[in-house]
Amino acid sequence: MHIQTIPILAEPISNTGSTAVVTALLVAGEYIAIALDDSEIHVFALDGSRKHSLNGSQGAVWTIAMHGKLLCTGGGDSTIRIWDLLTGNQIHVLAGHTSTIRALLFLDNTTLVSGSRDGSIRIWDVETGQCKQVLDSHHTATVRCLAGSSSQSNVFVSGGYDGKACIWPAFPPDKIECLQSLSGHDGGIYTMALTDDGKLVVTGGLDAVLRVWDVRSGKCSAELHGHKSLITKIQILQDRRLIISSDSTGSIHAWSLTASHTLIYATQTHDNSVTSFDTNNSQRVIISGGADGAVKLSDPQTGQVLGRLVRDGEAVWKVAFVGDGRAVAAISRDGRSFIEMVEFGQ
Repeated sequence: MHIQTIPILAEPISNTGSTAVVTALLVAGEYIAIALDDSEIHVFALDGSRKHSLNGSQGAVWTIAMHGKLLCTGGGDSTIRIWDLLTGNQIHVLAGHTSTIRALLFLDNTTLVSGSRDGSIRIWDVETGQCKQVLDSHHTATVRCLAGSSSQSNVFVSGGYDGKACIWPAFPPDKIECLQSLSGHDGGIYTMALTDDGKLVVTGGLDAVLRVWDVRSGKCSAELHGHKSLITKIQILQDRRLIISSDSTGSIHAWSLTASHTLIYATQTHDNSVTSFDTNNSQRVIISGGADGAVKLSDPQTGQVLGRLVRDGEAVWKVAFVGDGRAVAAISRDGRSFIEMVEFGQ
């Protein structure tokens, strides 16, 4: 299969000459948001036109979340900032965490969840800027990741460097209490994914093992061995019944989502760590970026590499789809971070 590509955009992310590293990239609704480790935040439209450069954060921005016309950012200054994507104005600064914010998740239009290096989770009302609840009695180390699913699910999941995952009710009638505490990883949890129906959660991290958990019972239904190092990302393709996972050696694995959880393939897609990948049920390809500087397209059913999407750089920070047949990459060239957008087809 031959992949044809048409470059749409290639320009420095920062207009100040910054050499900062990209820490987060998110495509949602009408916007692409990119955060850097020097406090800069840049917002682009889906056609690549620049919308806003947001100033106010102190230190690295490590995580972002978007919902509708709101952008939430969190990082090293221990605060969460809420921005209006229409105007670029800062609406609220949410203070309360005592260390770096590592994860953000919208539960609905007005409810935001944050996870921090202080080991706590906080629930926020983004309209008022008020903290509704602090969950600080379950994780004993950094809360590294948060996962939710579609509206069919009434739970969200947190994962931490303590090797534990916790399942929480998203919309309880009263206070949020931990439903299940999932222990079994030998090392920190770095990434997780929840099925659309909220019945299964898959976790991975430092011990190179994927664990599949039954959300209702809290039992580990499978341990998936095959990765040789830190698992960097997990995504679930519900329609294709696949679990896709990547690691810091450059490999991408696919596993069956059915009860057997069979390993379907393990491919050495990159020569160094897979820093980012993206796929979804409407796409017929996986886009992946690596510390080797390559952005590649591969077949989600076989793992076969179909081609490169852009000219290789020094490193690829993040990649994502921007609708069907278009992708965006944050890539390092000549010591600077670039945003590059490409249309592709067969």
